[in-house]
Amino acid sequence: MSAIFIYAKIVTLTNLKSLLVITTLIFVLNMNVNAQAPQGIPYQSIIRNSSGALITNQPVSVRYSVHDSAMLGTVVYQETHNTTTSNLGMVNLTIGQGTSIVGSFSSVNWGSSAKFMQVELDAAGGSNYVDLGAQQMMSVPYSLFSANGMKNGTAVGEMLYWNGTAWASVSPTVSLPGNQAKTLKFCNGAPTWEDCPAVAPMVTSTALSNISNFMAICGGNISSDGGSSVSARGVCWSTSINPTVSLSTKTIDGSGIGSFSSNITSLSAGTTYYVRAYATNSVGTSYGNQLQFTTPAVPTIGQNYLGGKVAYILQVGDPGYNANVIHGLIAASSDLSLGIQWYNGSYIISGTTGTSIGFGYANTNTIVAVQGGGNYAAKICYDLVENGYSDWHLPSLDELNKLYINRASIGGFANDYYWSSTEFDYNDAWIQGFSNGIQINDGKYNEQYVRAVRAF
Repeated sequence: MSAIFIYAKIVTLTNLKSLLVITTLIFVLNMNVNAQAPQGIPYQSIIRNSSGALITNQPVSVRYSVHDSAMLGTVVYQETHNTTTSNLGMVNLTIGQGTSIVGSFSSVNWGSSAKFMQVELDAAGGSNYVDLGAQQMMSVPYSLFSANGMKNGTAVGEMLYWNGTAWASVSPTVSLPGNQAKTLKFCNGAPTWEDCPAVAPMVTSTALSNISNFMAICGGNISSDGGSSVSARGVCWSTSINPTVSLSTKTIDGSGIGSFSSNITSLSAGTTYYVRAYATNSVGTSYGNQLQFTTPAVPTIGQNYLGGKVAYILQVGDPGYNANVIHGLIAASSDLSLGIQWYNGSYIISGTTGTSIGFGYANTNTIVAVQGGGNYAAKICYDLVENGYSDWHLPSLDELNKLYINRASIGGFANDYYWSSTEFDYNDAWIQGFSNGIQINDGKYNEQYVRAVRAF
């Protein structure tokens, strides 16, 4: 957190016969309250002669002395600077970064008692210093005060200003509670000597992914525990806005801060949901930004879908069935051939005897690998590119049967026999009649109809 702390502005006019020094001692610090205390105080002076003319581009020497408790008290720190005035007669120095003569700036205990800053000048740039006077430092930069003014459980200092407004005054005789050293903190943008009270965690929801008919993946990121350990985190969802952890539709994904991922399951297809990440600590529960998503609807048999028409939707017990994701078969919109051979003219055992749903794709690839080039049933399916899809295949026997069962909804079938990719033996492969549903083996040299399918 960054802020401007204004601590003091002291203007002195010193008429030293031949020298008129207008000194502006400004302690202004732009700091990050979490950073280490900077060891320095900005100082600025404009130097004129007795006639008021600027002394410009001239070497000068400045000596600073920090006196303890009184104007002529013990010098706890002293340093010198050799510099040159600007063309405006100005010097800009940082007290604490000069040549140390007495003590070290970092060891000054600003809180032990009042401090007085004495400034001396040699306008000729030598060591014949003229005293310009001393001023009590009515406030010191907080960063220095907190670094060295909070020792032994006693806070000593003057008025502290927060963005120009007086905030607190600490008497030199006041001891902090429990005789403990305190460091100024910032809670919700306000300064305090006390520990910040715990607040609810800070959490954001992460983008949704893998949205399917019945599930999705979401999650969150907890950037702050609010000063109290996060005991539970996850996501909650509902068909209504602003879901909360009071619902049963939530995940519990461990504890602590950081990123996490959640599986949202048991959703309904074709439904709009709202989801938020959450984090819980001893103060309460916080929620991340709300996200909205809609699960895909379950396609129906015969519906135009993913390059063709839905021919079959997998059921429980079918190979590849997934309760969370709809899978099935898509039939090409029309037959690829009104009569074509199963093989390319060579009687070769392909070994594609698989009949079940899911075997057609592997059968087709194997047949083409074994048979090679040519114009035959598996090859024309293998080569098909339709509506942007190129993963078509000759259906296995069970896949072909699903096309037969749903032939009316799919449409375009002939009352004739269709090839499957399931091989019977050296000479024959399986076919199915779409007028009667009969499945028989037939010679690979015969010509039958072909309808390509693809899986989704």
